[in-house]
Order: sequence, then structure tokens, then C-alpha cells
Amino acid sequence: QDWAEAGGVGREAAEQYVRAFVHCLADMAQDLPPAELAKRAATPGGINEQALRILRETDGLAPFRQALDSVFARMNAPKPR
Repeated sequence: QDWAEAGGVGREAAEQYVRAFVHCLADMAQDLPPAELAKRAATPGGINEQALRILRETDGLAPFRQALDSVFARMNAPKPR
């Protein structure tokens, strides 16, 4: 949302877009395996496909994987007694 606003999109429009995008993905995710969700969310030739391609080509998802690794380690750490 902040990125869209910095590009000149109004706050309300940016918020509506983000909410609609997340809502759509969450709705689709209930019935689809993750790989299929990724395919359907990235329409061939569309902006989501473009963004995902760039993230994959530049390892832009690495920080997200690092965050998940950290959360996983925390969840699986021995519990203090």
C-alpha cells in the first residue's frame, strides 16, 4: 500500500486494492494446493506473473524464506522447563 501511495495512488484506492487482492487469494487458497494457487494468481502476461518472475529471477523471496526458517526454528525449539 505504501508503495502505491508513493506512486501517486490515493490511500483509499491503495487500501481497497490490497484488501481485494488478499481476499481473493485467501478465498482461492481454501480450495487449491499452493502450486495451483500461484499459477492462477499469476495470469500469463499479467502484472502478477511479471512481479513473481522478477522475484524468482532475483531471489527476491529469500528474506521471506529466512523469516519462515526463523519462525520454524522458534516453533521447534525445546520448551523451557
